[in-house]
Amino acid sequence: MTDIQIYAANQMHPTSIHTGQHVRFLYLPNGKYTPPEQGKPVEWATLQNDAGRTVDVTWTQPGVIFRNRLRTIRTTLLHRMHSLSPTPVYRVADCIGELEFLD
Repeated sequence: MTDIQIYAANQMHPTSIHTGQHVRFLYLPNGKYTPPEQGKPVEWATLQNDAGRTVDVTWTQPGVIFRNRLRTIRTTLLHRMHSLSPTPVYRVADCIGELEFLD
């Protein structure tokens, strides 16, 4: 378990994360320029790492051309910010909306 703080909506949110933890979020392919109604809900994604400059997440979804094949998508979930506090501070990536940690 790694204790971190997430900076979102001008507030700090303390939380604990670990590798393999599951998250739910709204994936915005074009970042903050994607309208929320065009976002793709991701119900079950897995954290790949819990420390470092970025925290990455992966999930699977049906392919675009071949619907019977699953493709694995990997993206950055959290970016580390410069902070003087001993606890690492991260901000949510632009392509992530409505983040929720499941376990």
